[in-house]
Amino acid sequence: MKERARSDTKVQDWLCLALWTDMTNHHHHTAARRTPSRFAHHHLGRLAPLAAAAVLLGAACGSSTTTTSPVDPDATSRVVSTDVPVATDEPTSDSLAPATTAPATPTTTIAPAEVVAPCGEFGDLPPLPDGLVQRLFDTDGDGELDSAQTYPRSGDPYADDAQAWTIRVIENGVISEAPIPDLAISVGIATGVEVDGRVHVIVDNYDNNDQHTFGTNADGCIEFLSTEPGDGPGPDPSDDLVVTNPTIPVPTIPLPTTPITIDPILVAPTPAPGPCGDFDPIPAASQITSDLTVDLVGDGVADDRVVTYLDGVYKLRSVRNGVTSEVSVPEVGVSSIRALGVGNAGEISVGNEVIVRTGGGASAAEIGIFGHDADGCVFQFTLNGSELEMYVGATIGTSSGMYCGESLIAEWSYELDADGTYFGSSAAFFESSAGDFTYLPGSDDFSEGLTIDELSPATLDCFGFGL
Repeated sequence: MKERARSDTKVQDWLCLALWTDMTNHHHHTAARRTPSRFAHHHLGRLAPLAAAAVLLGAACGSSTTTTSPVDPDATSRVVSTDVPVATDEPTSDSLAPATTAPATPTTTIAPAEVVAPCGEFGDLPPLPDGLVQRLFDTDGDGELDSAQTYPRSGDPYADDAQAWTIRVIENGVISEAPIPDLAISVGIATGVEVDGRVHVIVDNYDNNDQHTFGTNADGCIEFLSTEPGDGPGPDPSDDLVVTNPTIPVPTIPLPTTPITIDPILVAPTPAPGPCGDFDPIPAASQITSDLTVDLVGDGVADDRVVTYLDGVYKLRSVRNGVTSEVSVPEVGVSSIRALGVGNAGEISVGNEVIVRTGGGASAAEIGIFGHDADGCVFQFTLNGSELEMYVGATIGTSSGMYCGESLIAEWSYELDADGTYFGSSAAFFESSAGDFTYLPGSDDFSEGLTIDELSPATLDCFGFGL
């Protein structure tokens, strides 16, 4: 049994040192140096030493020295003969030759280096309502959370008519934007999906339920990738599973629009008296929501089958090692169910378990786990004897996520506090008896006073797959 390792990010702030040495005999100045924090994103200027002025003063101002002969103590005894001609100095001119001044050295001004934003220049965001909150995802796969925000280009989120919208992403300090296709009255970020280690951002058009996928490139610039068409306006969101701001429309997660063909051989009833019962082929009129070929036995061979479909109620059917079984999944809400993948989350139950989205709404998805007993019959796991339901997603002031690992599952959640910070908790669970998970002692954690940058992402991390 493995426990999920938790790593806390430790940030060290280094004190800046300034050392000044006063010049006395040598007239030297030592430039001050500062060591910035390793997380700083700006550059510090450097101090330049002052140039000595003595040479310039000496060149500009000449100096003269007058020499006075010593006084003869017996001047009267000295007679100057008139016979000896007295030498006279040549007349001198009172005008001095013009001083030669070296031409001034032109001052060279170095233009500051131009900072080029790799994705373009963008202004400040307009004032936005509480419902349009930023979401945090690891868009570049470096282990650090990056922010994503949708906003109307007009700056008026309360406009009555459909308008153009934009998504802004800040990845490692690089700001980028991309237009969201089509016009809409209301747009929001639904979730994030991990693809090759990077998280793609899914944006919902609440008017028609279209889902647009965006991702960042190597320069950190957000780009539009694809659109999954919706099925028109969703139903009344009052039955949503999470509490949201009623002024923000909440759509459903649309069902797949492309029919999935089911191989009748794999879903045909097993020969009577089948250990799990007899099952008719899935009706052709049923709506298939997922169809996976997977390894349920745990032998490394993907030759088993999991199908989720709607036939009056949602059902999950599996064919494991040739044995067909099926369970109904009630109370799905306004969403649908979909098998996401398999992995060995249970410690006691045989083979691999199926991780399934068992319902939810626009802001959060409900996750359930299904296993098989010794006869190969499928069942849904419980948590302390009650229904096991964990949520992945975020809405105004709340977020939650889930992890699945070898013989272990865990969840975490956060909530906005009155002082503007967040408090949160997390815990891990293990299969203590066949088909039932329970709390793993000593695994719980509680934190408060958190900033939004310190929150774990509201994502599903299960054996390498997500929502």
